[in-house]
Amino acid sequence: MKAELGEFISFLEKYRDELVVALDNEREKRQALISNDIDRLEALIQAQQAETMKLKNFENKRLALQTKLGLGNCKAKDIVAAAGDKETKERLETLLDEIVSLVGRIKQQNKMAIELANTNLRVIDKIIRPADTEARNVYGPENSKNNPVYSIEPSFEKMV
Repeated sequence: MKAELGEFISFLEKYRDELVVALDNEREKRQALISNDIDRLEALIQAQQAETMKLKNFENKRLALQTKLGLGNCKAKDIVAAAGDKETKERLETLLDEIVSLVGRIKQQNKMAIELANTNLRVIDKIIRPADTEARNVYGPENSKNNPVYSIEPSFEKMV
């Protein structure tokens, strides 16, 4: 089990490093939203899709290695408790804490990016929609002074 545990720890280090990359990408995506860099945002979203698949593979491998250790359905604290010597327990605890922290920070960055994107969309919608509505609501000859009705058809077509 010691060799398998060493393999698991090495894998968790790679997983942690990949999560650091994912966090950096999330920060960059948010920065692209702030600066309205659409080309950069598009490239980052494509990279994020690839990164998501990579992280799914990491998660599947983590579960497989954990199962191989006989700890398939165990929580992080249970894995640490089963580690054996103090040094291994501390190393595992540190790695698992880092992974949990990184996942939380990735989620937070993603949430902020989504909120920023939604705010940008609402602003764009407010800018475009009133202009679009005003252009379509043309005062027509059938409208009376007391009860104005707006036509959604172009006024030229009404006259012809």
